[in-house]
Amino acid sequence: MKRNHLIYLKMIELLKDGAFNRSSGYHTFVFSSLSLKEVQSRYVVLRDFIEQNHNLIFFTDKRSPKVKSIIKNNRTECLFYDRIEKIQLRIRTKSFILRDNKEIKKYWDKVPLISRKPYSTKLAPSSTLDSVNIGNQEAFLSNENVFSNFCVVENYIREVDFLSLISDSHKRLKIIIENNQIKIKELIP
Repeated sequence: MKRNHLIYLKMIELLKDGAFNRSSGYHTFVFSSLSLKEVQSRYVVLRDFIEQNHNLIFFTDKRSPKVKSIIKNNRTECLFYDRIEKIQLRIRTKSFILRDNKEIKKYWDKVPLISRKPYSTKLAPSSTLDSVNIGNQEAFLSNENVFSNFCVVENYIREVDFLSLISDSHKRLKIIIENNQIKIKELIP
């Protein structure tokens, strides 16, 4: 086990901080998935990091295109970079839609009321506004339907490319997580 390796511990520290500190450079990240043989990337917010199973959590609308992409192909990638720390984490993940309503409700209860509004639109994210539905863009759903649009995405870390760009001492490592075993390989930066 390499759980005491300094770089591994630094990665864990950065992800924990990103999940719970809004001013962290790791609080938002680029999430990439494959849709119709094309890569699609977008920024999302890291809402939780479950260290024991290396699970990154973010929220989205269940009707969004990224959910359909994850269901079709759960191989995804998460890209973090903090310009102050000068550390990039390129993380290969397997993503899943959380199905346990009790667990989903625990996350939902932590979402401030003002932050629930994006889940309340009648039209799905990425819907085209045309002359037929342009008046509906501000139409909102009832509270019960708002929760039904809320989706928790779990992203289990498979591999991390850790790159530190601090001045002249660049450092790069590959951290492989397989069956809860940690393997670390040093790479040329």
